[in-house]
Amino acid sequence: MDCFSSFDKNESGRLRRMIQDKEDKSFCYLSFDNSVPSIILIWMRQAGCLEDLADRIIRMMDTNSFEVEEPIIAPDIRNLVFLHNND
Repeated sequence: MDCFSSFDKNESGRLRRMIQDKEDKSFCYLSFDNSVPSIILIWMRQAGCLEDLADRIIRMMDTNSFEVEEPIIAPDIRNLVFLHNND
């Protein structure tokens, strides 16, 4: 699961389409939840390690003009949190 924080409702659709457009054999969009204001939860599956998934999402975000901070990645963390950089 990935969590995108500090994004508004207008950006939630762009995020979902961005991830759906990049689906392939190793990367699969599963589900989406934007019921909590400014927090968007997206469940996805990726073959490979969590660091590869984080890098892939960062590249997608950069390409689509989303400014985000790099997530914290650690062996016991299963979720990635991307904070919107509002600077």
